[in-house]
Amino acid sequence: MESRMGMAAPPSLLDLALAEPPYPVLVLDTKRRVVFASPAACAVLRADPESLNGRDLTEVVKAEDPHWLSTDPVDRLGTPRSGRKLKAKVAGARRVLRVGVWPLGQEGGDQGMLVSVRDGRGESDPEEVKDHLTSLGELSACVAHEIRN
Repeated sequence: MESRMGMAAPPSLLDLALAEPPYPVLVLDTKRRVVFASPAACAVLRADPESLNGRDLTEVVKAEDPHWLSTDPVDRLGTPRSGRKLKAKVAGARRVLRVGVWPLGQEGGDQGMLVSVRDGRGESDPEEVKDHLTSLGELSACVAHEIRN
């Protein structure tokens, strides 16, 4: 962008923020092809931006769940704000990812999607922790019962 005097105008805050976001985010077109991949997303997916550009994201992230990239509210029921945990094959290796998917465009007008993708290893889902603690409590109650008998 040039000013009236022929000098380049300084980038806006929005341009600076979106030039290289520090978070792992991808922008997809209506056919789920990668239009933009942040450096952090490339690191998570173990790929460079050139190899991702124009590719269908379902070819890059081969997930067990066929609906993981859906923006349909029905498919996203029960997905926590932090994103859905996804078991997938990425760059030839089995991985656990935490993904979030949001439609882009006006209501009803599908113009693409925004996808956040993070490494899901080591992150505990509150529901999983609750289930593990419940199971542990039941097990210890059974053990205590057997010891008393």
